[in-house]
Amino acid sequence: MQGYPGEIKLADEDGDGVFSPDDRAILGNDIPSVFGGFNNTFSYKGFDLSVLLYYRLGFMIESTFHDDQATMQSRYNNLDVDYWTIDNPTNEYPRPNMEQEHPQFDTSLRYRDGGFVKLRNVTLGYNFPSNITSKLGMTRLRVYVSAQNPKVWSSYTAFDPENAGDVGSGDLPSNKLFLGGINVSF
Repeated sequence: MQGYPGEIKLADEDGDGVFSPDDRAILGNDIPSVFGGFNNTFSYKGFDLSVLLYYRLGFMIESTFHDDQATMQSRYNNLDVDYWTIDNPTNEYPRPNMEQEHPQFDTSLRYRDGGFVKLRNVTLGYNFPSNITSKLGMTRLRVYVSAQNPKVWSSYTAFDPENAGDVGSGDLPSNKLFLGGINVSF
């Protein structure tokens, strides 16, 4: 049943040569084993840099998006994935097959490492010295640029892994927001 090259092969956990409920294994947990953050503001000669990093590590997510969009059949558009071929025997996905809707055991492709480190907020600003602001009739002048969710480091690249749990085709990644501004006080 699992003898064709390029198909998904399951481990015979109990070693009896028969695939049964006894071969089931826990792949991971949807609860992070470690999580936390880092928030700090650094200042130097009128410049200030504020950074907020957030991380969750050691957990799995179920990505039905990968199950739905990587069916390896020729009738529909699919994700661009590293699938098995004779010339590419090291792979992440089974061989394409135009005669099947889903590969056998394709639900095993849903489970992904959900660990990530995310740069949630970063702001870089500059406070002009008082000798310049007083000439302009101001008591304070600050210019800044800011970004929200500009970078995520994760092995899960389809969506934002912070959306723990079931990630489906209708889910959207977190928005990236970039803005600049001026603070003026008179």
